[in-house]
Amino acid sequence: MEAAIEVSYSDFPQTWGKSPETWGPSSVRRIIDHIYRTGARRIHWRISCSGDFNYPTRVRGAGKAYAVNVDFGRCQGGIDFNEFDSLRVAVDHAHDKGMQLVAWLDQMDSHYSPDATATVSQFLRDHPQFAHRLRGGKPPAEPGCWTSSISYTEVVEYRLETIRELVNDYGVDGLYLVFVDQIGYEEPNVDSFRVTYGQDPNQIPEDDPRWIAHRAQEVLLPYLRRVKEVIQHSGRPVELTIEGQGSVVGSAKSLPDEPGWSGIPSFAKANEIIQAARPTIAEEELAEVLVYWSFTDLEQAADDLRGKIGLGTRYRIWQRKTPQELRARLEGAAARGVRLFTINEATPIEMFQQWDLIRGLLADLR
Repeated sequence: MEAAIEVSYSDFPQTWGKSPETWGPSSVRRIIDHIYRTGARRIHWRISCSGDFNYPTRVRGAGKAYAVNVDFGRCQGGIDFNEFDSLRVAVDHAHDKGMQLVAWLDQMDSHYSPDATATVSQFLRDHPQFAHRLRGGKPPAEPGCWTSSISYTEVVEYRLETIRELVNDYGVDGLYLVFVDQIGYEEPNVDSFRVTYGQDPNQIPEDDPRWIAHRAQEVLLPYLRRVKEVIQHSGRPVELTIEGQGSVVGSAKSLPDEPGWSGIPSFAKANEIIQAARPTIAEEELAEVLVYWSFTDLEQAADDLRGKIGLGTRYRIWQRKTPQELRARLEGAAARGVRLFTINEATPIEMFQQWDLIRGLLADLR
């Protein structure tokens, strides 16, 4: 089982302070050095906070690097990721140390309420007509959940341009795609369902298997095939990992506690559209790894995936975790045949100074 540690947009400018250690290229090298000392050799590097990017991308229509325009006390004026190319430094430093750097791409355009600390992407601000829609064609009530939908050709091309830049220009070793609500009641999906089934999907239950399968077959799978084409055209071995978060049928049912993790959040539920696409993903080898947060979902996926593509899981340690909890989670994942165990994310490890703990646990696992 391979271990990875995720680095989010806030992990390398620790405490948001501008100093030689906490800002600029040295801050990137510092967090990667910490991860290296744990024994992990794989980094999942978040390229945005689900909005504008935290590196100076050249993708057309994208925000020219994520910036925080507030006074955090330690950092007058906030952090502007245009000041240096954090991704270039990260890829080069990881490779110098013999590590893999995987680009973590939330397939969203916002993450929190659009305020001073996070923004809806420039792309979605410029193209609100391509937004994901809920039942009845309404946008989500919470602006922080707004995102563009890959149901539209223009959005697919925008996301593929980002992937080309990461694969061809930056030389990342892998892509980690996270899907939440990118495929909903957008007009193209409603129209195509009507043509196929003679019904308006707004007039049937949200969990109707035909509606879920339709979006998987007509939207998600064609998009994944395009992603694989980009990778193949690069001529490089770039691993593709796919994760689906959260129910798409409005379920608020909580997940039961599991080894090493109590109070599992609702976003850790398996995404039904990814579930519907899973047999085809495995058959066509559209990914190398398919990720589930919950052990229950892992066990259900094993029959479809084992021997075809790998299983992965993500473990959120945003709050302090005991050695016993971490060990239980690692051992439980290994027992379930997990190939990739990802720790989400570096901020709490740094905050609670648990680098030595992680190193010891990973050494025991090996």
